[in-house]
Amino acid sequence: MTEEEKLELDEFESILSQQLFHVLSDDVDDESEAKLEEVILVQLLAGHPKVLKYKPLKQWVEENVGTCYSADVQKQNEEILAKQNQKNNV
Repeated sequence: MTEEEKLELDEFESILSQQLFHVLSDDVDDESEAKLEEVILVQLLAGHPKVLKYKPLKQWVEENVGTCYSADVQKQNEEILAKQNQKNNV
């Protein structure tokens, strides 16, 4: 891989990370009703198909879809704590 190709890949991965930063695994795209993280990945790959020469589609999916799991767990924990606090305050 040339230096230019490495920069291209790094830039794409940075854009992808930024796009997925606030996305949770259960977020749904309003327009398509598909999982938002999958829609974002597909749209970015469609706009930058050259990155598929560095990693196959399967690897992009495995590395990026479902990685929001820890954020999902934290969100669920916060919801449970909020419900418990409401019960204790009543």
